[in-house]
Amino acid sequence: MYLLDFIGGLGIFLFAMSLLENSIKNLGLKKLKELIKKYTSNIFSSILVGFIVTAIIQSSSATTIIVLALVGAGIMPLRNSIGIIFGANIGTTVTAWLVTLLGFKVKIAIFANPLVAIGALGYLLIENKKYRNIFLFMVAFGLVFIGLEIMKDSMKEISHSIDLSQYQGYNILWYVLLGAIITIIIQSSSATTAITLTAIASSIISYNVALALVIGANIGTTITAWLGSIGGSSDKKRVAYIHTIFNLTTGVLVLMILKPLGEWTLKLSENDYLIAISLFHTIFNVLGVIVMLPFVGWLEKSSKKLIKDKKIVVTKYITDIDTSLPEIVNEALQKELRRFIKESLKFYLHTFKISTKSFKDKKYLKLFIDYDIESEYKKLKLLSSEIERVALEVGNDSVLKTLYQITLSNKQIKDISHNIDEFLF
Repeated sequence: MYLLDFIGGLGIFLFAMSLLENSIKNLGLKKLKELIKKYTSNIFSSILVGFIVTAIIQSSSATTIIVLALVGAGIMPLRNSIGIIFGANIGTTVTAWLVTLLGFKVKIAIFANPLVAIGALGYLLIENKKYRNIFLFMVAFGLVFIGLEIMKDSMKEISHSIDLSQYQGYNILWYVLLGAIITIIIQSSSATTAITLTAIASSIISYNVALALVIGANIGTTITAWLGSIGGSSDKKRVAYIHTIFNLTTGVLVLMILKPLGEWTLKLSENDYLIAISLFHTIFNVLGVIVMLPFVGWLEKSSKKLIKDKKIVVTKYITDIDTSLPEIVNEALQKELRRFIKESLKFYLHTFKISTKSFKDKKYLKLFIDYDIESEYKKLKLLSSEIERVALEVGNDSVLKTLYQITLSNKQIKDISHNIDEFLF
């Protein structure tokens, strides 16, 4: 029964964290993106921006997703993203402090219920989008601590029925792995930290086990970057790689000094386990940044060396063709040229947003919006270069003449494409 209560509380906490993140993004995601783009010219400003953004939106995963999007779109250089990843790791520790100070030290549940009630009423009754997001934030903020309160109460009851002696003596690495697995499953290091804090508050786990779980959560959170990089550019995968190397290295280094660091943070907090864990979480992430700062250049170089850019193959009939057989090559060239003409015509139609279907159904015009003119033009240029290279080797002047005419036409069409877009949209 109490286990179900705990799972229910965890569900409310996770849902509330997601709602909180979305409400903040809706309130100012555009400004956050502009902040990231504008103030990431050097490693130190990047770290500061990463910290601020993560502290505001209460999710290092959300910051990572924004960074992946900016890097993938070519808006942000890979090097700039490294500092943001560093800063996000420090920024995510703010959640632990909020949970500790508000969730355990203050009876915030007294204010949480009215906050949810007022927020829900405002969200349902107000039509203004901006104000609705503010009310949604109030609901989410209140639900975070309601979920935490349910987790705390159920954990206290669970602790009475658990014999802690049978869970003692495991290797500390096992608990690090457990923390990583929990974070990978629930996709939130903040939630893993909250579970850890509620468990130690109820004396279910020891202080050292709690520290190990927090380290594991820090490692497990890197899964978000890898999931976000699936099917993306090489640079997005490099961001995920850098994030993983940083968090793994930080985790290993802290494990090496776990005992003295744990004792020191406990002493600083005057034997308050909750404060000590939050302090430990912050200190080890700050230490990780200090240690890894001199290796920023290496992180960038190693990521590029390990994760290569994908080679774009634009040819179909003359890919790696043997030019020692002119007759076969010329036939393949003609096929490739016809394909080039067909793709160019498609390029023109999409540039002008024209289709025979559009005369029958005006809605069909919307299908052209997702066509990336710049990207397709680059592919056409690459295809043109490959046809030209092979045609020059076999001396096919006929193909070269037609190719030059179409290539010139493509450039002229591309040059006016932005004017067409401005006119239509």
